[in-house]
Amino acid sequence: MNEKILKNLEQIAKAAKTGPGEKDALEAIRSARETIKTSGAGIEALQELDRELSVWQSKFSVIWSEPLGRQGIAKHATYWEEKLRSLRSAQ
Repeated sequence: MNEKILKNLEQIAKAAKTGPGEKDALEAIRSARETIKTSGAGIEALQELDRELSVWQSKFSVIWSEPLGRQGIAKHATYWEEKLRSLRSAQ
């Protein structure tokens, strides 16, 4: 799996856990989606991640404004990071 996507997921989780960092999180979401589009074609897990990131991106201001929303993003970003690392190690 692409290291850039993993780093973006780390940035998203970190920004969501610490509170401020809205711009960093949104940029990391954009960057991850861009990377998936250019290098993740045909990889089902990355396509699924892109769909989830698309939802985050489209509803970002609402999700980010709520502590539970940020907590959910952090949890899902960590989940995806772990999932992609396990897929990478299985290859």
